[in-house]
Amino acid sequence: MEFNFHQAVIEIKNRLDILSIIGKYINVVKKGNSYLAVCPFHADKNPSLNINSQKNIFKCFACGAYGDAFKFIMDYKKISFKDAVYELASIYNIKIRESSSEETEAFKKFYEIYDCASKFYKKNLYEKIGETALSYLKNKRGLLEKTLQDFELGYAPSNKIALFNYLKENNYSEEFIKESGLCIEDLYGNNNLVDRFRERIIIPIKDLQSRVIAFGGRTLQDDVTPKYLNSAESPIYKKGENLFAIDIARINARNEQKVLLLEGYFDVIQAHQSGINYAVATLGTALTETQANLLYSTNLKRNIILCFDNDNAGMKAFERSLRIFQNLKISQRPELKALDLDEENIKDIDEYIIKKGIEKLKEKIEKTPCAFEFLINKEAKELDLITDNNLRIQKLEKITELIATIKDSLYREVLAEVCARKFNFTKTSVLEKIKAYIDNTQNTILNKNIILNKDFIFKSKRIKAKIPIKSPDSIEKFLLSLLFLDVENEEEQKIIETIKNTEFNDSYLSHLKNKLLKASKEERMNILKYEDEFSEILNSFQDADIKIEDLLETKKAFKSLRKIKSFF
Repeated sequence: MEFNFHQAVIEIKNRLDILSIIGKYINVVKKGNSYLAVCPFHADKNPSLNINSQKNIFKCFACGAYGDAFKFIMDYKKISFKDAVYELASIYNIKIRESSSEETEAFKKFYEIYDCASKFYKKNLYEKIGETALSYLKNKRGLLEKTLQDFELGYAPSNKIALFNYLKENNYSEEFIKESGLCIEDLYGNNNLVDRFRERIIIPIKDLQSRVIAFGGRTLQDDVTPKYLNSAESPIYKKGENLFAIDIARINARNEQKVLLLEGYFDVIQAHQSGINYAVATLGTALTETQANLLYSTNLKRNIILCFDNDNAGMKAFERSLRIFQNLKISQRPELKALDLDEENIKDIDEYIIKKGIEKLKEKIEKTPCAFEFLINKEAKELDLITDNNLRIQKLEKITELIATIKDSLYREVLAEVCARKFNFTKTSVLEKIKAYIDNTQNTILNKNIILNKDFIFKSKRIKAKIPIKSPDSIEKFLLSLLFLDVENEEEQKIIETIKNTEFNDSYLSHLKNKLLKASKEERMNILKYEDEFSEILNSFQDADIKIEDLLETKKAFKSLRKIKSFF
């Protein structure tokens, strides 16, 4: 999809990995848990530039240079902020839609009309026409006045042209009112415009800059459908690219080192009122990759707590969310946890607070289990009622497919052990299931994501190699290992071009790729010997009867590679 300039900046920040960005321009060295580089902004002899991958900032302790990835590129290439944004957008494959002055003005008008509508709805809540709605919020929902003000809740009256008339009085044309989506054509004739929201509690939806971009409307009667009505998408609002309350929660999530994802508007509002002010919600859609990136960027510990309804739809949404997170191109594995409210038929945060109290809820949040372990435990509980072995195997297959999406092989093994214990299978059989799923899906990954020079790599008389498919990132490791082969210049160039033209999924391996491509053949061997981080590339060959020493002694390298049967 395409982004306007402002949206592109936000999207880049969500994906940003400063370590891989700086590594594209200068040589980065790992020392313990830190990453250092020779500072390019002064005559630096010893590595003085410190890169903090968690905070996504750099700092030179010699000359004082400091900033984020945007600042580094601006100073390093001596370019403007705008040019730095375009460079980063190119790196992350983000398409920026050129905005004309007319388009920029149009966006401004959208923000203005939604702000105007928000003030109208809020005013209604405290007038006579809003008495029932205000009573509902305070007495039935138990919301305090401060909460109503914090979330700027409002009311849309039953008069079907109340907002339309208000917007007209504020000099908005009928054409633009219709374009904004706040009013729609009357289904009962004459093509007259009527208000989208009528006789509903109004919940403003805001972007990261706290600008109103859409509304959610809830009926006052539970028997009216739909219970919730949301704004249509517009130039300033895309459901899959925003999260409810993200403007309030992001600061609190950074301080609390966690973010809580809920399903409904009022769940979030109640949570904030009770002190859990790091809660957000999706906007009537399944979790998207953009929303997952937003959650990932809220706190440095990457601590994300998922809380979905305990029905079938909720569990499917939960599983789908786990897959979304596994597919993110990020540098640090998020700590995914699950908040289970399935106690005494408690359905949501609101009810839990009423029945158990806020302190109990906070204790429960602190003890939330790993999301994958939660899913394993939940499926295992259902096994107690199942005697059909085929159903047991089907459940195991579903869980192992999900575990197989995890890139960290050690983490996969830990979960395999938990799964084996809970499902009463052997750990070996569970690991075999996981391996089989990885092997079956890897062919698709190969065909879809990897661009290989087959004539060179697979048909050359000198190299007959099979990619050792042992994990989702093994193809990328294999490609990087080819850089250590002692080959002729022409063949080396083909290897380099192949790797350059391959988009790596693993951000860590992408960082190593950029570092290696900048080094000469001699420098690559030195990096291999003295940098511990590069030993991981070669570990993938151990499973394929390839010894690291064989790769270090390049005369034996071709012989070692030939041990692996042809992939095609």
